[in-house]
Amino acid sequence: PSDDFSRRFPNELPCRLTFKLRDGRTVSIEKHDYEGFTTNPPQWESALRKFETLAKPHTTSSLRKKIAEAVRNLEGIEVSQLTDLLAQVTPAALQQKEGVLYGR
Repeated sequence: PSDDFSRRFPNELPCRLTFKLRDGRTVSIEKHDYEGFTTNPPQWESALRKFETLAKPHTTSSLRKKIAEAVRNLEGIEVSQLTDLLAQVTPAALQQKEGVLYGR
């Protein structure tokens, strides 16, 4: 652990990657945050891609679209509308065929 990096947390989440190449050269890069960190919030499209990836095994395409739309318009809907949609998410991964979910 780096004392310098530890001191910078929680305002930053620094890291340094160093690679030694086959020809003997060393290449390093240091980052102080990442997309999604408090100092670098994700763009909607990036968050949506992550949601799609994580939710796909547990939802239909139609349900994912409804959930994404509800989240995008969160300030204009009743919370119960979102929770009703989230209640339809299945905890176990499901097989999907033509928009219908089948349990494994």
